[in-house]
Amino acid sequence: MKFGWPISLIFHSLILISVWISLSKKTDVEMSQAIYVELASIDELTNIRASIKKPDPIPIEPEQPMTVENPMENAPEEGDPETPERTSPETSPNLTPENMDQPDSTSKTEEKPFDLDSFSAVVDNTRKTQPKAGQQRTLASEQNFIFYSSVSQAAVGAGTSLSLNEIDALKSKMYECWREPVDAKNPEELAVQVRVKMRSDGHVQSVSLNEPRKVARSQNPHMEVAARRAVNAVKDCGPYDFLPIEKYSSWQDMVLSFIPTV
Repeated sequence: MKFGWPISLIFHSLILISVWISLSKKTDVEMSQAIYVELASIDELTNIRASIKKPDPIPIEPEQPMTVENPMENAPEEGDPETPERTSPETSPNLTPENMDQPDSTSKTEEKPFDLDSFSAVVDNTRKTQPKAGQQRTLASEQNFIFYSSVSQAAVGAGTSLSLNEIDALKSKMYECWREPVDAKNPEELAVQVRVKMRSDGHVQSVSLNEPRKVARSQNPHMEVAARRAVNAVKDCGPYDFLPIEKYSSWQDMVLSFIPTV
């Protein structure tokens, strides 16, 4: 029992040391985990929230109902001139009861009576100058520069002859390709006759000078050029398929005269 007191003292000392060590460790842990808290009053929070201003809401305009324009109604057309206002006779300063009854001499002209005698004289003069039935074809041919005559028409007869419209169509077709020697000296001396033989389909079979001696003996230096142009006009403007096949005998063999204008 003499060792009991020292053992108890040592044991209690160890307990005190262990307690002191444990307390010192807790203090270090608590000091390392310290949290700083800032305290604010209620008035400060209230003032901060009151200072934040919400944006004003954007007003939404109400939608207008869609209107449909009716073009059939009495809508004014664009570009129509404005009609001037009409003034009544009562408000017009120039119109009076006295001058309203009088006709305007400047706007109306006096109508002359119809003179029957002068009209009859004009009709009589027209009848005198009108050509006879036999002269009608001659006058119509004088207005053209290309003359037509059928070689075989005398043997066949007049029943199958070409009409005036058909002859004019033939001459007009050739005139498009004819270079008329109007710039030559004395063009009236450069008349050329060509003989043309045609096929039934309207194509030219052959074309030659009808009077080759006249061309060779001519003293005009432009005669050969005029003859060559007449032959080329017949060849270049073919075919002449518009001619009627039932009248082929009248245009199978024909003579054409090319006469320049003076």
